Amino acid sequence: MSSSFFKLAHDLNVPNLHVTYTSVPVANSTTILGTDIYTYQPTTSTMSSYTESAVPRKNLSSQDDPKDTAAKLANAQNASGSGGGASNPWGAVKPSLGVVIAHPYPPLGGSKSDGLVRSLAHHFVATFETSVVVYAFNFRGVTTRTSWSSKTEQQDMLAVSTAMINAYNPTLRTVLLVGYSYGALISCKLAAEHLDTLSQTVDVALWLISPPLWPVCGLLTLSVRARDSEPQFYKFVGKVKQRQVATLPATAAANSPDGHVLVVYGTDDTFTRKGRFQKWIRTQHDRIAEEYHGFDVDDSAYDGGGENSAVSVVEIDGGSHFWQQDDVDMIWQNPVVQRFLSKVSGKDLSAVAKKSLDGPGSGASSVTEASSPGGSRSSNQWGRKSGSP
Repeated sequence: MSSSFFKLAHDLNVPNLHVTYTSVPVANSTTILGTDIYTYQPTTSTMSSYTESAVPRKNLSSQDDPKDTAAKLANAQNASGSGGGASNPWGAVKPSLGVVIAHPYPPLGGSKSDGLVRSLAHHFVATFETSVVVYAFNFRGVTTRTSWSSKTEQQDMLAVSTAMINAYNPTLRTVLLVGYSYGALISCKLAAEHLDTLSQTVDVALWLISPPLWPVCGLLTLSVRARDSEPQFYKFVGKVKQRQVATLPATAAANSPDGHVLVVYGTDDTFTRKGRFQKWIRTQHDRIAEEYHGFDVDDSAYDGGGENSAVSVVEIDGGSHFWQQDDVDMIWQNPVVQRFLSKVSGKDLSAVAKKSLDGPGSGASSVTEASSPGGSRSSNQWGRKSGSP
């Protein structure tokens, strides 16, 4: 892990980056998940650093309560200095934003070591410094078997998210679930099915990158209907916004990151046609209006995401399913992405000191935001990229 980790950190010029490898136990299971915790290390040294602190398997029990297993992880993190407790030698790391990143399909090589996963983690730390913590974990399928229902993978991501929330209370205010490819499918299902568990003390937002749609998602989950297998973020958005209408003043609801979704995809995705993505987004919009009465979705979601839109969309002309480091740089700099990140972090990125992320893609961004499905697109394009799962 060390050589590739430090190479990517060097390529992105991310000073003061610290990664702690640990293990997250899954409740009611003997499963433990290898997890990298990315934090900013406010020291005089500008070198990136790496430590390990694993939770022993012998301390786990299939009868453990979720809070107990999360507490074990928090104790291990505090002992190693990676958590938010009193023994943390970098006490300035008191994040208000927690990010959990889910990787692509394990049987095809997906893991927390995926280049996009690491690159995103480094961008988060370089941009938000001590106000963010990033968890990148391995689904159990990396070392054992991937399920055909995705339910165990949802439990994996729930365990990691819960562990992070417990470790960094009370400063954590927002949890951003980020999923790439298969990870986007799991992130969306988790947000929709386990929202009550996740949102007890924090707001929850969702970032989906190249989500697999029908029929690929059906093959991954052995589903015979698109509606059963595709990521359905309308359930997540609808539940949150309906709750906000009932409990929050209109101004507070508009300013809250809770229930916000960002979707990023390429027009030349290897597995899904551009028109299929557009139809899927339109369907999600319509289902919110149909199934969650009394709540209207801001139509500006169709122009890339307006200031108050719950759903933001970025369509990348020429983008494939497999992203390179320079592609991630361009995605990060996109104005719709920046606006979304400002919303979920509570920080105006236009006022945040720009970090040096000078890479091959740090020039003028050619990533464009989506207009109304079927409408015009910017003609600014970039070359198609190659990659591996």
